Amino acid sequence: MSRFISRIGLNKVFMAISIKLIEASNNGKPITDEINFEWKRGPQTDVSKKYHFDGGEVNIGEEFQRISNFYLKKSDQTFQSKKSEFKLKVKGKTVATVPIDLVEHIGNINPPQSI
Repeated sequence: MSRFISRIGLNKVFMAISIKLIEASNNGKPITDEINFEWKRGPQTDVSKKYHFDGGEVNIGEEFQRISNFYLKKSDQTFQSKKSEFKLKVKGKTVATVPIDLVEHIGNINPPQSI
C-alpha cells in the first residue's frame, strides 16, 4: 500500500529497458568455471545462458529487455528511483551482486558501465 501512496500525483511513463552484457573479465582472480548472469527487477528475474570461463575474458553479447513503468514527479521532472540488480553466478552460486538504479540511465543510449 505504501508504494501506491508514494506514487500519488506522479505521471506513469512506460519505457523499454535494454541492457547488454558485452564481456566478462576476471581481473586476475582465479575463476575457471561455468558462469552465468541474473538480472532481477522486482519479482521478475532474467537469467543468461551459461558460459565456460577459463580465465582472462569471455565475450557475452547477450541482451536483456523489458518494458517497465517509471514514475515522473511533475514538480521537478525527476523520476522515482527504479532499483534492480545484476548477479554473477559461478556454478549456480552468487559470487557478486551489483545494484543498479535504472533511472540514472534514462536517456543514455550507450552508457558505458563496467561492473
